[in-house]
Amino acid sequence: MRMTKVMIIDDSALTRSVLQNIINADPGMQVVGTAIDPIIAAKKIGQVNPDVITLDLEMPRMDGLTFLRKLMLTSPRPVVVIAGNSTKSSHNAIKALEYGAIEIIEKPDISTPEKLSEVSGVICNAIKTASEATLPATRYTMSTETFANESVREYSSAGDISNKLCVIGSSTGGPDLLREIFQSATGDLCGFIVAQHMPAMFTKSFADRLNTVSGLTIKEASSGDYIRNNQVLIIPGDHHGVIKRDSRGYYIQLNREEKVNRHRPSVDVLFNSAAQVAGGKATGILLTGMGDDGARGLLSLRQSGANTIAQSASSCVVFGMPKRAIELQAAQHILATHEIIKRINELKF
Repeated sequence: MRMTKVMIIDDSALTRSVLQNIINADPGMQVVGTAIDPIIAAKKIGQVNPDVITLDLEMPRMDGLTFLRKLMLTSPRPVVVIAGNSTKSSHNAIKALEYGAIEIIEKPDISTPEKLSEVSGVICNAIKTASEATLPATRYTMSTETFANESVREYSSAGDISNKLCVIGSSTGGPDLLREIFQSATGDLCGFIVAQHMPAMFTKSFADRLNTVSGLTIKEASSGDYIRNNQVLIIPGDHHGVIKRDSRGYYIQLNREEKVNRHRPSVDVLFNSAAQVAGGKATGILLTGMGDDGARGLLSLRQSGANTIAQSASSCVVFGMPKRAIELQAAQHILATHEIIKRINELKF
């Protein structure tokens, strides 16, 4: 078994100790170095050559975002950001994804043995996923100037309630890809609903960030929101999103039922509900991510008459979810990123 070498960068001695114990307890991983700040980390990286780095964002001497940008320009490798639960931390975590981070997870809650056990699985899975990711070269040139003039765009009035809809599922590598997709979206389009595997504290910041770069209205979904033309609803972390229909049209209903495929939101839950209520009025798109969440849901969509698309292997950060969908013959089309963007721009209302 190949051992995944991990470096921990965090100014908290307790966090470093907890992370080290969690990682070293996994037989497939080993902590090869720790650092209390990016300055020390920069000196150690060349010596220990880690496969994956876990990175705190708020540290002395150099903040995590600055370090991440420098790392991706000089010695790119998978990074898992471990962020606090403040609004600022959430906002910076979304920036980190655009600078090249593969995953973001919350600071570990170790207040009880049960919580420690749960967070251990989350951390180990994030590191394993990051170790298998393909880093897109375009990310390395990301500049802080991207965010220099960033402002919160007011939510414009979305269009009428959609007669057609597009459901999208994604995981690792999804946030950067979704930004590219919706930044390129043009014309009068149907409504979109996105299930992105992401912790609860980050999805609002993610939706707000997307809203600043897209001509569409993009927001974190609330239960009861109708699906409207020229609008994208991002399902909140730690919630499932189920599409319903009443006399007015399609709307989203949120719940916190059991995780499906270890996820909440689950892409399968979203896709299955779209298959049941929309059928041929729906388009389903399954993007990059580890595991198989969404594969069976995409098959349900295809069987209901919907148009179904899976992302191609060459354009995925992690070719897991789309691969499984293709194996199930759930995808009518297997498309690269630029082809997916073209198809999305054809989804007129």
